[in-house]
Amino acid sequence: MRELVEQLREANKKASQQSKMSHDTAKRYYDRHTKMEQFKKGDYVYVHNPVYKRGKAKKFSYQYEGPFEVEQKISSLIYKVRLGDGTSIILHINGLKRAHKQDSGHRKMPEENIGQRKAVKIAQPRKSSCGRRESHVKKGGVRGDDSPPCCTGWSAGRRRRK
Repeated sequence: MRELVEQLREANKKASQQSKMSHDTAKRYYDRHTKMEQFKKGDYVYVHNPVYKRGKAKKFSYQYEGPFEVEQKISSLIYKVRLGDGTSIILHINGLKRAHKQDSGHRKMPEENIGQRKAVKIAQPRKSSCGRRESHVKKGGVRGDDSPPCCTGWSAGRRRRK
């Protein structure tokens, strides 16, 4: 019985060591591509806003709003940001992105520009007499005449003669 208890303790110790090694490896790979962004009072940042408007494609909507000013650094990960209307919110660094000097103004698309594009006429594909698009119809069927194979029932292999 004592041998079994010792074997279980040994197995538990090995599993714990393996788990720690695996954790350290994953942390090392994660930290390779992660850089710690630091902001100071007066810096401008964009704030991540994960709310998307209904009916609009997610990939075309802006994910960040701003730029807004950093009011206070509470800790290395927590910042107090002053929004455009004068209110302040406390955010984690994961929800912030640095705004560079050439960025000016708000990143929201102005409402007056929506719908002012020119209408573009899209050409419709021509159709043959059987209703198929002309790009699918080949002249000169299997019989050698000029009738398209789809209209006469001949095709290049899938459909047989009607």
